Amino acid sequence: MLKNMKLGLKIGLGFGIVLIIAAAIGLFALVSMQQIRDDSTALAEGYVPEWVLAGGVLEHQMRAGYYAVAYSFNYEADWLRNARSEMTDLTRLLQDGRRVASGSVHQQDIIPVIDEISRLVAAYGIALDDTETAVNAILASRAAILEQGRRFEEQILAYVNAQTDAMYRQIDSADTQTELRIRQDRINAGNDILDLGNRILINTWHAEAFQNSDGVLGASRDANRLVSMIEGLISVTRQEVNLRQLNDVRAAVLLYGRAVDQLVAAAEQAGTARADRLRSYNAVLSLAAEFVDETSGATTGVADAAVERVETAVLVLMVGLILALLVGILVTIVITRGITNPVSAGVVFARRLASGDMTGTLDVNQKDEIGVLAEALREMADNLKRTVISVRSASDNVAAGSQQMSSTAQEMSQGATEQAAAAEEVSSS
Repeated sequence: MLKNMKLGLKIGLGFGIVLIIAAAIGLFALVSMQQIRDDSTALAEGYVPEWVLAGGVLEHQMRAGYYAVAYSFNYEADWLRNARSEMTDLTRLLQDGRRVASGSVHQQDIIPVIDEISRLVAAYGIALDDTETAVNAILASRAAILEQGRRFEEQILAYVNAQTDAMYRQIDSADTQTELRIRQDRINAGNDILDLGNRILINTWHAEAFQNSDGVLGASRDANRLVSMIEGLISVTRQEVNLRQLNDVRAAVLLYGRAVDQLVAAAEQAGTARADRLRSYNAVLSLAAEFVDETSGATTGVADAAVERVETAVLVLMVGLILALLVGILVTIVITRGITNPVSAGVVFARRLASGDMTGTLDVNQKDEIGVLAEALREMADNLKRTVISVRSASDNVAAGSQQMSSTAQEMSQGATEQAAAAEEVSSS
C-alpha cells in the first residue's frame, strides 16, 4: 500500500503517526497531572486537616483528662483550671473544624463525627462541673469535720479537766471512796470518749485520703456509738456546767457525724461524676482514635494512589517516547528505503544503458514520484532500443548498398580492362 502513496503523503503519514503518539502521550500526561492535582487538593483540603483535627482532639482530651484526674485526687483549683482551659481549646477546635468542614466539599463526611465528638465533649464538661460540685462539697465536709472535731476535743477536754480538778478538790476535802470512784468513772468515761473521738477522726481522714467509702461509713457508725456513750455520761451528770459541756460535746459529735454523712454523699457524687467523666472521656478518645485511623488510612490510600499515578505517568511517558522514537526510526527507514532503493536501481539501469547494455530491466513498481521516474526511464530505454534497432537496420542497408556498389564497380573495372585489351589487340593487328 505504501508503494502506491506519494512521497509527500508517506512523509506526512510518518510524521502524523509520530504526532498522534506525542499527542496521546501529552493527553495522558495532562489527565494524569489533573488526577494528581485532584489528589493533592483532597489531601491538602480534606484528609490532612481531618487528621490534624483528630490529632488535636486526642491531645486536648487526654490533657483535660489528666488534669481532671489530678484535680479529683488533690482538689487543687489549678488542676481544674487547666482542665477547663483544655476543654475550652477543644471546643474551639471542634467549632473551627466544623466551620471549615461545612465550607469544604472534601470534608462533608466528617461533620456528623465532629457533632458526635462535640456532644461527648459537652457531656464531659458537665461531668467536670459535677466533679467540681462534689469536690466543693467534700472540702466543705472536711472543713466541718475539722471544726466539729476541734469543738469536740475542746469540750471533752474541758469536761475531763473539770472532772479532774473536782477530783483533786474531793481528795483535798477527804470525800468518801464512793464519791472518788464515781468521779474517776466520769474521768475514765470522758477519756474513753476522747480516745474514740480521736480514732474516729483519724479513721475518717485515712478512709477519705484513700477514697475508702466503707472506712468513712465505719467512722459514721462509730460517731453514732460515740453519741450513745456521751448520752450515757449525760444521764449520770448533775452539775449544770458539766451538762453544758457534755451537751456541747454531743452537739459537736452530731454535727461531726452529719459532716461525715455529707462527706460520704459528696464522695459518692464525686464517684458518679468520675464514672461519667471516664465514660465520656473513653468515648471521645475511641471516636477520635477511630477518626485518626480512618483519616490516616484514607490519607495513605490517596497518597499511595497519587504516587502510583506519578509512577504510571512516568512509565507511560517513557514507553511513549521510546515508541515514538521507534516509530520515527521505522518510518524513516521505510521512507528512505522507498526512495533510495528504487533510485539506486534506476541509477544502475541508467548506467547500463549508458554503457550500451540494452538487456537490463528496471523492476520498480510504484505509483509515487519514484515510480513515475522509473516508468520514464523504462520508456526512454524502450525508445532507445527502437532507435538503436532502426540505426542498426539502416546501417545494415547502407553496408549492403555499399557492397553492391563495390561489386558493380569491380565489374565495370573488369569490363574496362577487357575493353582496353581488346582495343590494344585491335590496334596491334
